[in-house]
Amino acid sequence: MEYTRYDEPEPKRDINRGNFFETAAFCCGLISIFSCMVFFISFIFGSLGITFALLSRTDKLPLRRKPKKGLLLSIIGMAGSLAIFIIMLMAVVKSMGGWDALIQEYMRYYNELYGDSYEYVESIRIGLLGL
Repeated sequence: MEYTRYDEPEPKRDINRGNFFETAAFCCGLISIFSCMVFFISFIFGSLGITFALLSRTDKLPLRRKPKKGLLLSIIGMAGSLAIFIIMLMAVVKSMGGWDALIQEYMRYYNELYGDSYEYVESIRIGLLGL
């Protein structure tokens, strides 16, 4: 005689929805930290890490340890990338001699490339700024 278990209820599987999102948040946070020097990649993976960390919450339970780490790594990666970008921008401006020198160099390059008169562009700037 063959034994079948049709009458028994099927055991409930513990489907932990947050487990995938926890791992994804942590991995995206790590990628965000390691790609700090690449501005846009760090922001893409940092925002994905934050999103996955928040999606790993189930019901009204607080975040567990792994998504908290992923959230923290994502925020640090994005903040570090932004800080590096600002420092690099300020270094370029300082090497050119300030904002005014940078704008004048850009206008000289623009004039050489397109042949527009610098005086015409200067008059537009004075007209717009009211100087």
